[in-house]
Formats: sequence, C-alpha cells, structure tokens
Amino acid sequence: HDHQFSVTKSSLQTQCLNEVLKSERPDVDERRSNVIKMQGEFSLKLRGLEKQLLQALNESQGNILDDDKVLRTLEDLKNEAAVITAKAAETDGVWAEVESITSQYSVIASSCAAIFAVLEQLHRMNHFYQFSLQYFINIFLDVLAQAKAAKESHNTVRIDFIIRELFINTFRRTSLAMLQKDRVALAMLLAQATPETSKYKMERSLIDLCLREDLEGADVSANPDKISD
Repeated sequence: HDHQFSVTKSSLQTQCLNEVLKSERPDVDERRSNVIKMQGEFSLKLRGLEKQLLQALNESQGNILDDDKVLRTLEDLKNEAAVITAKAAETDGVWAEVESITSQYSVIASSCAAIFAVLEQLHRMNHFYQFSLQYFINIFLDVLAQAKAAKESHNTVRIDFIIRELFINTFRRTSLAMLQKDRVALAMLLAQATPETSKYKMERSLIDLCLREDLEGADVSANPDKISD
C-alpha cells in the first residue's frame, strides 16, 4: 500500500472516508472525483466569461447599447453562462446522490478517529504504550482488505462488519503489547468509543472477549516484569 496519510487528526476522518470509499465503493469514489473536477472547471469557465465581458465593456466606444460588438458579446456570454449553469445544476443532483451514499460510510470514518483518540491516550496508563498513526492505519487497511474479501453484498452489513472488525482488531493487536491488568481498561475505552447507535454498542462483547482471554491466562506481553508502572 502506498497510502499517504498525514498525521493531523482533523484530516484523519476525511482520509479514512476516502480510503473506505475507494475500497468499498469505487463507483461512487469515481463519480465524486468527477463532480469535484467538473465543478472546478465550471467556476474557471465562468470566471473566464466575466473577464471577456469586462474586456468587451472596456473596449466599447460611446453608448454600450449602440455598440453591436458589445451587444453580440453580451448575448454570447449570456448563452454560454446559461449552458454552464445548467450543467452545474446537473452535477449538483449527482453530488447530492453521491453525498447521501458517502454519508452512510461516515460512521466508519468517525469510528477511526475515535479509536485513534483512544490509542493516543494509552501512554498515560504506561509510557511504554506508544501507538502511532501508522500503527492504526495498518489495522484499518487490513480490515478494509478483509471486507473486500468478504462475500457479503449488502452495504449496511458490510459497514457493520468493518466497524466491528476495526474495534476487535484494534483490541486484539493492542492488548498484546499491554500488561494484563491494563487490558480491561483498553476494552472499556474502546467500548465507550463505539458509535452511539445501539447495534454497535459492543461494550459487553468486547469486555467479555477481553476478560475471557485474560482468564485463559495467555499473557503475551513481552517480559512484563521489565515494565514498571
């Protein structure tokens, strides 16, 4: 993956949303890019027309209304502007449709930001718990790859799957680097970060998973006695 992620938190959501669209809905991602490009071209054209209009007015002699050249130019510009405005209105319709699909995926992007915020707090528990943005992005990209391989065709089910896997994978990988006594806290922090809607409220299952793994006593943190509080 040659994904370029910059490390500002505010852009994390936007970048995760872009990645999820590219992976899950390349059709929508492409239409979205096209609309953005076209809107840029339209505003450039309109600015060009304004310039031509000013130029025509500057070059006009005497009374503008008597100057055929200016009137012809005005008429042409008015027609061109109408065409561009009509095309822009069409893209507005496409944009609205694209945005309504995109908004379904924003819950994934906000989950990414919430999870990363949890990871950033962990060093307060123990200064050895340092997890970079790249560490989280790798989890995120792995989950997207998992989803891509899944046979499920229903988008809302796929979205639920991605969110669930994001939280569970983050817990599994991160808890490996933590002392056992801190893992329940990690599970609770992640559970609090799950999206508000009840179907995502994984508090119970996450904490149960965590406690079950700990009761099995599989302590995989490397030389825990070296880590002092």
